[in-house]
Amino acid sequence: MTQLMRWELSGLQQQRKREVDKKSPSMAAEAALFLVYCGNPFYSYPHKPLLCLAFGSPYERAYRHFRAAHSRPLNIVLHLVCLVYAVLANSALLCQLDRLFTPEAYPAVSLLNLTLAATFLWFHTAAAPLPARLAALAVLAGAFGLRDVVLDNWQVFLWLEGVMYSFNVKLSDAKAVPALPGARIAVILSCRYACQWLFTSFCLGAVPALPINVLLGTFIVIGSVRPFHHHFNCYWWGYLGWIAALLSNQAWPYLLGAGFVASLHQGVAHELCKEQANLPQLAAMSGDQRAGDELGHVTFFPVLIFHSAYQSTCEGVVVIQTHDAC
Repeated sequence: MTQLMRWELSGLQQQRKREVDKKSPSMAAEAALFLVYCGNPFYSYPHKPLLCLAFGSPYERAYRHFRAAHSRPLNIVLHLVCLVYAVLANSALLCQLDRLFTPEAYPAVSLLNLTLAATFLWFHTAAAPLPARLAALAVLAGAFGLRDVVLDNWQVFLWLEGVMYSFNVKLSDAKAVPALPGARIAVILSCRYACQWLFTSFCLGAVPALPINVLLGTFIVIGSVRPFHHHFNCYWWGYLGWIAALLSNQAWPYLLGAGFVASLHQGVAHELCKEQANLPQLAAMSGDQRAGDELGHVTFFPVLIFHSAYQSTCEGVVVIQTHDAC
């Protein structure tokens, strides 16, 4: 019988049965991980490069882990899609902060974030090929340029997200949130679009922003503590953020949730390509090295994925040339 629901802790449940308890990171390293997961691990903020500089693993180590699980073409392509989507939403979220806290919406936070992220990636990824580093910076800069467009049209992007969301519900690697492998994509997508239309037409802004924000703030704080080790975790935001955004008519719950949607979709890529996801593996490691590897993975991600794409492309060219020579 087809399994109706899958709800796993990404292999950590089984691993805990086989192994003794692992050493936890230091309080400082654990706090750094908590801050990163609070704002979505694959997003960029002004403090993130500083956290990686203090606790993160070097790029060379991060790439060894990354390449081992991101070598197949489909996996790489889907991760590139996730990168673009997450960076666009990230830039729009920072743009909303600029509009809230700076005179005349001057892009102080956005510009500081772009400067620190680009500088950190450029000077700490020397082992990556130049095209990969340039491509990563181009994505960051392009999203910075489109930040106002995404923020002003966030409800349009909700409809586009529905496709990615539907695949997540069906095929996600279940990062401690449920998946429905037995459901049809068309049914999931129809339900998502029907609910979205109903909320937009009849419930838009029906709930005051303050209680929604307090609830979401409490949720993200609790759910960001070692998220791969319990079912009440920040990845639920990828399932529910769009609902909170429409009910309160605020962009930020959707924009933050979009990053978790992209992260869950990376799980879909791994599920389709049968390459084990990195973050759950790294989360099962021990001590400060666990924190360092998780921080390195999510901070270097824009360069890591382009580096892997570059390596696969070069290896493919070599294979073609060798075949032609024969």
